[in-house]
Amino acid sequence: MKRLTDSQVISRTAQLAVACGLGGPECLKGKVLHLYHSNPAYPLMLAIAKEAYKAGVVRVDYTTWSPPADALHVRYATDKSLINIPRTWSDRWNDLVRSRSATLRIEGTDEPLALANCDAKRVSDLTAARIHARKRFYKEGLAPSRTPWSIVPFATEGWGKLVFPRLSAEKGRQRLQDAFVDILELQHPDFIERWKARGKRIERRSKLLDKANIKALRFVGPGTDLTVGLSEKARFGGGMMYRGRRPFFANLPTFENFTTPHKDEANGVVRMTRPILINGQVVDGLRVWFKNGKVQKFTARRGAKAFAAMLKTDEGASFLGEVALVGINDSRIFQTGIVFKNILLDENAACHIAFGRAYPDRLAGGVRMSKTQRAKHGCNDSKVHLDCMISDKNTTVYAILRDGRTIKVLENGAWVGQFAPTA
Repeated sequence: MKRLTDSQVISRTAQLAVACGLGGPECLKGKVLHLYHSNPAYPLMLAIAKEAYKAGVVRVDYTTWSPPADALHVRYATDKSLINIPRTWSDRWNDLVRSRSATLRIEGTDEPLALANCDAKRVSDLTAARIHARKRFYKEGLAPSRTPWSIVPFATEGWGKLVFPRLSAEKGRQRLQDAFVDILELQHPDFIERWKARGKRIERRSKLLDKANIKALRFVGPGTDLTVGLSEKARFGGGMMYRGRRPFFANLPTFENFTTPHKDEANGVVRMTRPILINGQVVDGLRVWFKNGKVQKFTARRGAKAFAAMLKTDEGASFLGEVALVGINDSRIFQTGIVFKNILLDENAACHIAFGRAYPDRLAGGVRMSKTQRAKHGCNDSKVHLDCMISDKNTTVYAILRDGRTIKVLENGAWVGQFAPTA
């Protein structure tokens, strides 16, 4: 099949982002769209803006993000000014709640590791301050899915060089882009219909997981034996979310089925199977021990200070807010054989857990509960939400059911039984 040109990739990614990621005219007509992009992703930002206007938005706002600029702020700002987030910045998200408008982040920047040599605590403090400044968006917009949101990838030279260090910057970018085309199925004329169909398949698997009435999930593999308990009100979902009855994709691509765990019921040890970036700093070789939900200790070959700083953000950062299942036989990301060193991609190549903030909408009735009521059902609260990948082709996942039985959900990393993918 003939390789798509750069302009074709940008055009099709924009079409997919608006039609699936943001829910199309049904979610966007008469609304405002806020786009968050890096400098290299400017062409895709413009293409998405054009498609959004065609879908009926009344205005497109945009904010540029730059790890090199953030690194300068971390290095030179006073302690006070470091965490002083201007309302002109945070209100770009918070103001979306009132009008039930939408936001999209384009993942891909010029220098992904620009923050790697900065003080880990200061980077963590800045990140936490920005999340706190947008708390209305997270609490009233994102959590109850009132404001459609999405994330899509864009290949940059900096990202390509990170993933393919032996290639030139341009060749690395091209290889990264080729992988995105394959994962998003942009080479096919019916790429939008394919993703709508995939969303429905993931949704059907979520219903099967709910029907199984799972009490806990046990992950077993090299260096891992972790049991994560679920509340009786836990409900599985996928990357396809709903604003009312209108679907949108919070992540493109997405291959996960996830839920909110009980914060006090994680026990055992887990080995992270892929490196992660925490506030621009690489963490690799991470192992974490849990008791009654809380992190007891951890080791890491690289990036221990960044992980430790994240844990100190607040009390909730040491507990889990998400557990997600991904099968290697239904993940186009895993099947590329590439470690993308980016959460959007890598979390959809492997089962994962997330430290910190939970999703209230993954509890039955959770959106309507008070904070105290959610806490009674084990719903964690934190300023952070950090995904870490915990499975590979050597991992088996067991579901411990409330009727006392134990069944396999994944074996050797792949979905099995009723959960296996069907045509």
